[in-house]
Amino acid sequence: MLPNRRAPRRDLDAILRTHAAEAGLELPRPQPTALPNISHRALMDPGARLLLGGATDLGIEELLEALEQAMPDDTEAIERLREAHRQAELAGIDLLAQSPWAPGVLGMVRTVETADDQYLCHAVHLCTRATCVLEALMRRAPERPEILARLGAGRTHHSADDRP
Repeated sequence: MLPNRRAPRRDLDAILRTHAAEAGLELPRPQPTALPNISHRALMDPGARLLLGGATDLGIEELLEALEQAMPDDTEAIERLREAHRQAELAGIDLLAQSPWAPGVLGMVRTVETADDQYLCHAVHLCTRATCVLEALMRRAPERPEILARLGAGRTHHSADDRP
């Protein structure tokens, strides 16, 4: 949040693409439905304000403008978001205020604190398993560069034949 400071997070997508290119692979670009790179410079300031102050510190237009910079290939999806928010506003509904992030980080903490333990445990279990699988795949990637191609393709359904 300080001027002239680099964001502490690295652009992991760019790092993955660089390593794939070094192995002679070109990874496909993310699907238009992909989430933005949260470490993108355009999202740093609005994201920090949303986390710290909540939705009242950040209007939807400012957030959408930041997303346009972070996701230049996804203008259609951003326009759909813009239109959904416009229609909701005409109906007297503030969609951003209904988000769990509306009250900022304290609201998200409150959401997690009041969430059902079973759902939280399941989410942690899935994230832990996914992290372990990804770590194992990345250890094998130097000798099997096709792993990077499959990871970058963004496929969500795999058969037993797809396993590296």
